[in-house]
Amino acid sequence: MSHRNPRKRSGFTLIELLVVIAIMGVLAGMLMNGVQKAREAAKRIECANNLRNIGIAMHNYEGNYNYLPTENPKQNPTYTTGTTPSFYAQLAENLELSGTILKQGDPLQPIKGAQAKTYLCPSRRTPQQAPGGRDYGYPQSAPSQYMCVLDYAGGCSIVQVSNISGTSTTAVLSHLWVSPQSYAFASGSGTGTWDQAYPGHCATTVNNRIAKDTDPSGSNSLGTPHASTPTLFADNHIGNLPGQFNGLKDLFSVTSPRTTVPTNIP
Repeated sequence: MSHRNPRKRSGFTLIELLVVIAIMGVLAGMLMNGVQKAREAAKRIECANNLRNIGIAMHNYEGNYNYLPTENPKQNPTYTTGTTPSFYAQLAENLELSGTILKQGDPLQPIKGAQAKTYLCPSRRTPQQAPGGRDYGYPQSAPSQYMCVLDYAGGCSIVQVSNISGTSTTAVLSHLWVSPQSYAFASGSGTGTWDQAYPGHCATTVNNRIAKDTDPSGSNSLGTPHASTPTLFADNHIGNLPGQFNGLKDLFSVTSPRTTVPTNIP
């Protein structure tokens, strides 16, 4: 009698299949993590470019008026009637936005809810998600202690900043804290709109700390969705401020002398 050899079966066992699936899952997770990091890096670059473009607009504004824009409600050389527009509205022409966010190009007539991509951090939201929103601001000045560039009484020039504190060591604009629950809204807890002038763009509590947006105690402070905070300096370079920074208020100050000398300037 002849005996047949059992036919060999090809294929994966269940254990082998599970191992392959597990490996694919790990690789997919690593890939997604890499994609997310790449996306955040791109958004961070876009955020820094927003600040840099605002800085260029500020320098162009200073070239035309001989002083930087100021939201100080008492002493603004251009707006002497008691109403001072936001620095965003003042810079609209230099950012080529006056035709889309101002009525008849007048900073005193902002179009509420108008979308301006440059004024929003892409790591938080888009203009479509929060029409009229804004994400950047500065510490509220305390005249007897420190005075910020965008709140300087009478406006200050780049030469003044250079002579008083130095343009490369004077911060002008950074992120304001925004609750993640408010990302989809232009105004709400910890947020505001670009057409609101001082104190709408001011952080009232700063100390030496920049809050994370996920920190519920960060309301009314400087805050960020990033690991560190892209910040515009008066010489138009972008520095990255850490969560804790010694002399944070003084870093934004153009008073003479500063109460302390900021250390570890980025």
